Amino acid sequence: MSHKTRNIIIILLAVAVITLVVWYFVAKQKDNQPVIVEEPMAKTSQQVKKDKTENQIVDNLEKKVAGKSQEEISLEAKILGSARFFIERYGSFSSQADWQNLKDLEPFVTDSMYQGFENVMNRAQTGEKYYSLSTKVLSAKINDFADGEAWVLANTQKQENNNGQESVFYQEIEVKLISVGDDWLVDDVEIGVKKENK
Repeated sequence: MSHKTRNIIIILLAVAVITLVVWYFVAKQKDNQPVIVEEPMAKTSQQVKKDKTENQIVDNLEKKVAGKSQEEISLEAKILGSARFFIERYGSFSSQADWQNLKDLEPFVTDSMYQGFENVMNRAQTGEKYYSLSTKVLSAKINDFADGEAWVLANTQKQENNNGQESVFYQEIEVKLISVGDDWLVDDVEIGVKKENK
């Protein structure tokens, strides 16, 4: 073996030994790292207030649910869901949409209600100006419920765009739903007084 080859082998062995020693100490150091346990921070007054509010909401829901069967709760949810969907779709309109909001509601209203929609669509003329209205239900409750009929009262927020002039207002809307088979269809709607945003 030549002197040059022997030196190369010694250098390679030295590098291998140094690599193993470094690897051993790094691996051992990872095993000895302390476990860090974070202590929970004290709650701020806002967090405490939020927790109290959430607990009150849960308590109120439990009180409302107490004494009602699962079937009654499910029926109320179905009625309120149908009413909310109708109100938001019915109250959202664009002069560029060719009454699509009313057309979309056909499966969710009675035949007589849809006939009224068709009369409006046939008589109404859209102007040159752009107009849109967007409705969001803020709250809804069943006001009356008996014999396959339910009246739902909803508070809504409406955003209006009248040819670029935007405004926000609030309005109560009451809808009458009737039971048809397994569905609750809207049969009447009453729109309350417009309350301007102040």
